[in-house]
Amino acid sequence: MQPDDIETTGQIDALRAFASSAELVQLREQAAAAKSAPDELDFLDVLGVFWQENVHSNFLGWLLNPAASHGVGDYFLKKFLLATAAQSSDLSDKIAATNWSRAAVQLEWYAIVNGGSGYLDILIVNPEPPILCAIENKVFSPESVGQLSHYRKALENDYPNFTRHLVFLSPDGRRSQEDTEKDVWTPANYTTVRRLVEKTLADNTHSISEDVRVFLRQYATTLRRKIVPEATEIQQLARKIYLGNRDVIELIYRNKPNYGVEAREMFSQAIADRGDWVRDATATNYLRFRSACWDQFAITRTGAPWFGAADGSLLMFDFWYGNADAGSLTVQLNLWGTSNRIIGQKSGDDSLRARAKIVEVANRNPDVFNLAPIQLQSNMTRLFTKELVLGEQDLSRWDSLSVRDKIMAWVDDFDSNDFRRINEVIVNCLREYEAEQARQSAQ
Repeated sequence: MQPDDIETTGQIDALRAFASSAELVQLREQAAAAKSAPDELDFLDVLGVFWQENVHSNFLGWLLNPAASHGVGDYFLKKFLLATAAQSSDLSDKIAATNWSRAAVQLEWYAIVNGGSGYLDILIVNPEPPILCAIENKVFSPESVGQLSHYRKALENDYPNFTRHLVFLSPDGRRSQEDTEKDVWTPANYTTVRRLVEKTLADNTHSISEDVRVFLRQYATTLRRKIVPEATEIQQLARKIYLGNRDVIELIYRNKPNYGVEAREMFSQAIADRGDWVRDATATNYLRFRSACWDQFAITRTGAPWFGAADGSLLMFDFWYGNADAGSLTVQLNLWGTSNRIIGQKSGDDSLRARAKIVEVANRNPDVFNLAPIQLQSNMTRLFTKELVLGEQDLSRWDSLSVRDKIMAWVDDFDSNDFRRINEVIVNCLREYEAEQARQSAQ
């Protein structure tokens, strides 16, 4: 046996062992369960405000306020203070011994000192014993130069007799960039916040109403997904499997199906098999063709080569395979062209009139052009689209003849039905257009 044969045999044995491994079976089961589970609602993402710093400050200010409507009193406040003061035993002892039920929480505290001003995100003041917590919150924005030192000096001026606990909160718990503030402001991270929100839910089941419970759970979801993403059990298992089988997985990846390229070859063959289809431009995501009948009309050669038409085609079908990995193949009919001033078409005015005529006829035939009503655009106007959605089973059995047969049957159906009807309408439209132009020239 030659060395190359030994290596190939070893790779095959490794692939077979990997395919039957218990860990891979477990990962498949967990992935299937996760896929079938309903998605958690992320209300801040739905509203498009998860990135806004003031949204998080407002939420935290509400949850830190012992008199607010959440129903947990000073539970979250005290847990947050203890978690962020854990490195100082004296401060932790003082926080633990303090009654925080009368603490006042202020958002956007106006800090003014030495003629300068700014707004601290959250200020918590407990009157007796005199102790305060200042929180500067940074989610996706950086710390401003001199910002924390300004707040510290303002607090020293306004609350000289208070024990001051200064917290710099960020997703990753970074320290201040100011040398004078690095050891003054305690860094805290949003992972701590998320865990405290989840602990608040777990420890206060009887005092929290259902609407507050939903609110807290959704906020924890936002933090877990958008602010401090945490590896799930599936991600951890997948990482373990990859690290233990890296060579085999890399071998699999190098030989995985290229759905787009292989779909392109199927479409290319389909075009070649049909005498009335003419291949046009090809790109990474699509393969274009046109009806051979259209070439008898000179106006159909006044499109825009700038958009990828090989011969300046005015009308082109696209086989779109750019989303093949996601199980979507599409055929479209597009009308190309733009004003003469922009890209220098061969006949700007004639092309515009022809395109307007085609759109007019398409709108009169909505049973043929399934995107009607259609409005003429300056560059590209879509007249028709048809999609084949491949399921997960199709993608996993991609090498099966049944999948290829399914795709080709879809192409055959398009050819026998949609293409024939579209082509007939377009050819009649172009004949009408040429007749109209001839009459105008004769006048």
